[in-house]
Amino acid sequence: MSGAVLARLASSPAARAWLPVAILPPILLADSLISAEGPDITVFGVLAAFVGCLPLVLRSRLGFAALAPLLVPGIILILWQLEPGSTVVLIPMVALYELATRSERRRNVWVAVEEAIEGVVDHKTLAELSPITKN
Repeated sequence: MSGAVLARLASSPAARAWLPVAILPPILLADSLISAEGPDITVFGVLAAFVGCLPLVLRSRLGFAALAPLLVPGIILILWQLEPGSTVVLIPMVALYELATRSERRRNVWVAVEEAIEGVVDHKTLAELSPITKN
């Protein structure tokens, strides 16, 4: 491809909207293939990877509150069919990145602080629960 074609594709809103749907499913499939515990890849698994990423096309038009109910069933479908490792978090990460680029900076900082506090609390809760589950 020539540089002009790539520049035109990079500036196209449609190409940017569909980019995660083209890139994320192969990553999810590769992660599932690499995993020793993962199931065999079937046609339904490949379709699940693409269908699970389809709501990301709407990420620039919808807020995260409207997009989350569309993303969750797709993520569950991917987890059920492919059992990928931690790469499945790329789907909500793309949606959250889009939200951050459209939001004001102060709101993004508060969301980051809230998530960091929540992560510490969850980690501490899991650490407290681990001795209980071992008994």
